[in-house]
Amino acid sequence: MYAILTKRKAIKIVCCVTDTPAAYQLPYVRAQEDLYQYTYKSVSERFQYFLQDMGRTVGAEQLGLMVADHRGKSQDERLRERHHALIDQAAPMFSTYANYVETLFLTPSHHSVGIQFADMIAGAISRRFNSNDDRFFSQVEPAFRTSPRGAIEGFGIVRFPTARAR
Repeated sequence: MYAILTKRKAIKIVCCVTDTPAAYQLPYVRAQEDLYQYTYKSVSERFQYFLQDMGRTVGAEQLGLMVADHRGKSQDERLRERHHALIDQAAPMFSTYANYVETLFLTPSHHSVGIQFADMIAGAISRRFNSNDDRFFSQVEPAFRTSPRGAIEGFGIVRFPTARAR
């Protein structure tokens, strides 16, 4: 299954690895929902950067949309509101989301092959960073977004909180 993802150059993985104890030390992370929102922000920014990079590579604007696993009605609504707050603002400390199409799409994972693939990748990443087991991570590693020099950290994998936020 992982080979399906790594064979296609257009498929790039972006993720956020969150250090939960360190995040809860931040004054603006008080609840699980805050943790989820800031992790989502990190992933959405890297996806925007990927779309910008692709636009430069192919010479035409590249558009994309975020699809996420459905959690619960109130949680989904909060995430959708946060998504719109991110893409609608023009604050200098935030990324612009000029390459995003419409809204955030939420769907139960059993209705989406793409979400099921994302769940598999999340499991591989979790095993790598939480259990120091990289046998599945190493199979998907070639599909991570990288810098021009091949670095995954900061491109395909971003950490929350960042070292400077701690």
